[in-house]
Amino acid sequence: MFNPARSEGLEFEIGGERDMKISLKPMHPDKDPLGYRLGLECKVSETFPADGFQRDFVEALIARRFIPYEGMPFALPYVKNGQEMIGADGTLREGFGLPFEAYPESLRNLCERAADELSLIANRFLKLLIWRLELDAPADFITHHSLYWRVSGEWYYGVSLKRQEGEFLCPIGVIWNDYEQSAMQALWSTEADEPLSHELLREANSLKSSSPRSSLLTLATALEIGIKLHVARRVPEAEWLIQNVPSPPIFQMFRKYLPLLHPSPVAGIESWAMLNDTFKSCQQLFEARNNVAHVGAASVDSAKLDLYFIAAADLLRIIDVLEGHEWAKSYASTELRNKLKWDGPNNPRMIVKMLSHDL
Repeated sequence: MFNPARSEGLEFEIGGERDMKISLKPMHPDKDPLGYRLGLECKVSETFPADGFQRDFVEALIARRFIPYEGMPFALPYVKNGQEMIGADGTLREGFGLPFEAYPESLRNLCERAADELSLIANRFLKLLIWRLELDAPADFITHHSLYWRVSGEWYYGVSLKRQEGEFLCPIGVIWNDYEQSAMQALWSTEADEPLSHELLREANSLKSSSPRSSLLTLATALEIGIKLHVARRVPEAEWLIQNVPSPPIFQMFRKYLPLLHPSPVAGIESWAMLNDTFKSCQQLFEARNNVAHVGAASVDSAKLDLYFIAAADLLRIIDVLEGHEWAKSYASTELRNKLKWDGPNNPRMIVKMLSHDL
């Protein structure tokens, strides 16, 4: 926020050949001149070179016209759901926005490059501002971004968003029946508590979208604590060494030391070689952790982070099973359960998939 209130915000010029400018101001200066309640808006502008066709295409699109090009994904007129969205002359129907995927490939590439570059500039400027003024700010201070363009004139116009697809697990609530009550009674009688490793796994998951790097570091810590505490419980005389002597790489403790503690076959694991893919993902997780912790990597690949979570959760579930919690088998990933022939959960979660419509 601005303090004192500064409804006009600030402007910062980088200059140079591409005339880069940055502005930061309250999102709704009339209602919230501080920007504290309704947020701040950061704009970064830069000039990107475009060829003649790209300029003509964007200029026509702003004027609600479509210029045909070789390899376009539809023919004119373009009809969808019985309605003509683009006429034979290229006129766009009122309210119809041309999807990003229908832009010429060269223009899509230009937009993606511009979005990446402008995002990096905005991030760097805001991080420097936070550091220089010691501001209070969350780890993920940019909640959303949009790309705008213009060819000439004063006004900018929105670039279409990419189609979004994905899947996620539905939240699961408390299920309570005679079986669960009996199972909870048996668990309670062991005087067990939720392992710290699982608590950290949940914490890492809560940080995944807001702070991927913190999520990665916490996830690695969860695995480190999980294997070290398991070794200490399995070999009590080694507890002092685990706590005070530098340990080998954590992924090596899983790959090489865990099978020594529990020679196969054990807990339905006929051979530890069946887990080689999981061990490899664990190694990649700690290599990524080292890139963040020791090299200062600026970002974490979200797709890879998802894979690290699956591997970490599976390894912690394996530790649970090795410590006598047979029910933990059902919560391993589907791939691991199929490989080890473990039964699935009594109350599986539903998977929701979001699919986008084709052109």
